[in-house]
Amino acid sequence: MIIEQKPSKNQLKKDFFWMNKSLDLAKKSEILGEIPIGAVLIYQDNIVASSGNEVILRNDPSAHAEIIVIREGAKHFKNYRLKENLTIYVTIFPCIMCMGAIFQSRISRVVYGSENYKNNLSFFLFEKNNTNISMNYGHITVYGGILSRSCSSILKNFFKKRRNLIQPKKF
Repeated sequence: MIIEQKPSKNQLKKDFFWMNKSLDLAKKSEILGEIPIGAVLIYQDNIVASSGNEVILRNDPSAHAEIIVIREGAKHFKNYRLKENLTIYVTIFPCIMCMGAIFQSRISRVVYGSENYKNNLSFFLFEKNNTNISMNYGHITVYGGILSRSCSSILKNFFKKRRNLIQPKKF
């Protein structure tokens, strides 16, 4: 894995555009009671697949936004090894399960919105300790911080509301 230096202005414009799409999907997931995370899979400036989290909706603990778009991408390309030059945009740094699927599907670029320091082994393993993980089939480029405030605030607000609903009322 390679941590990407700042992309070109043109690429950054695209990154902001697609991250906004991911953020819209995260908001839709929140309305459904899901943890508000969204992902978009892009090939040659076109959406191949897009989804928010659907863990509760599908009764499937693996139905993270990233996994869903990877599965849809595999159907689209009729191959579990996805095309070169695919980018996945996700509103938070992918968990270890999703990062594993990203490696296995051979997505070449990951763009994420907010960091996931609290509960993310993959962030610790991949980004902090091994910034240059080489696979037999190449490298994954990672770039983060696109719309980080918006991506992080939707999650913070979601969990804040959840905690307020769960906590017993004080008299």
